[in-house]
Amino acid sequence: MRKFNLNRVGKYARYAYFAVASAVMLAIPCFASTGVTEIDTPINNLLTMFFGLLKVVGIFVGLFGLVQIVMAGFSHDSTKRIIGVTCIIGGFTLCFAQQILTFLGMTTA
Repeated sequence: MRKFNLNRVGKYARYAYFAVASAVMLAIPCFASTGVTEIDTPINNLLTMFFGLLKVVGIFVGLFGLVQIVMAGFSHDSTKRIIGVTCIIGGFTLCFAQQILTFLGMTTA
């Protein structure tokens, strides 16, 4: 009898979770505009709140990256420098996510 490997199941469960989450996130812009103002207003308010939270998280990630770069300057650690630059780029990406998606045509302004 074959032994059941929990690590393999966990790996496939993560793949399935990310596939479903990606499909849902890509499907949101399809249903975002219905033409009925009673439905569009709450959805737009929810999107505004979501992108506002993304900006706050982006600012914190960027500040964390800045701290990492300063700490790398004191300790001469190249790993912290790389993590700091990556966090700053990720923070800018999160801060400007709404503008990036609007530029790509996935959301309305």
